[in-house]
Amino acid sequence: MDEESLVPDAKKSKVTVNTFKKWKTEMDKEHQTVKWLECDFEMVGTKRIVNKLRCVVCAKYKEWICCRRNYSDRWVVGAESVRNSNIRDHAVSDQHIHAMNLLKREQGKVPSCSHAPIAQMLSAIPQLEKEQIKLKFDIAYFLAKKLSFAKFPKLCELEARHGVSIGNAYTNDITCSTFTHYIAESQRQQVKETILQAKFFSLLMDGSTDKGNVDDEMFIVELTLTRKPCLLVLKQLVDEQPVQVGTKGSYVWFRPKIVFLTSNVGPANLYKDEYASDKPRWPSGST
Repeated sequence: MDEESLVPDAKKSKVTVNTFKKWKTEMDKEHQTVKWLECDFEMVGTKRIVNKLRCVVCAKYKEWICCRRNYSDRWVVGAESVRNSNIRDHAVSDQHIHAMNLLKREQGKVPSCSHAPIAQMLSAIPQLEKEQIKLKFDIAYFLAKKLSFAKFPKLCELEARHGVSIGNAYTNDITCSTFTHYIAESQRQQVKETILQAKFFSLLMDGSTDKGNVDDEMFIVELTLTRKPCLLVLKQLVDEQPVQVGTKGSYVWFRPKIVFLTSNVGPANLYKDEYASDKPRWPSGST
């Protein structure tokens, strides 16, 4: 470490901005740190001392990578451990690699499909093979509902006997598991985008144990992309008409005697379109 990175009268060594810039340049060839690595600093005497490390790419694609396994927002809000080994560890983490691939995709440097091998293969194969892969995705989706992935090869054989052109590649149970993973990833992203667009939503949660005595939790999100259905429900409530509402395991008809309305805007503004993005939530209570 150079002399500038040591602060006199300090209990431990501190990293200066100049040392940080040196790290950033030296690691760029291996980890492309110039694109993503930034820092916060504070003045200690006459020196600028780094107190946080940040990844601007992970911050930019936070909504896309937050579902990755072992995700942490430490590098989004600022990592306080200022060491070059931490920079290297983050550069090879799953969430950072995924964020960098999203950046490359946006810049047009990789195919618009995923960086995964199967997705890259799909972008280059002939149309006939694409149709065969689609059929295998359909079979994997069917099995994922209730059946074992071990049945995947036999179902592929059955389709071939029926004269379906399904091909010989990607017909094992491991491939079925991979197909199912990407089906789930796609559906999860679609659900997330829909919920983010919702004007109003409610959340129901329930749980039970499966055959292996493992707890399974289920979440149901009821939502509307426009305000009209919610206004109709409000009209039914204030007119003392019964409304179907969710309870544990089912729905019941509900007709309250008293309705409490709360909102984040004034009553005169509840129906104004300019407040639609503020998502007023009401009714909030009833008896």
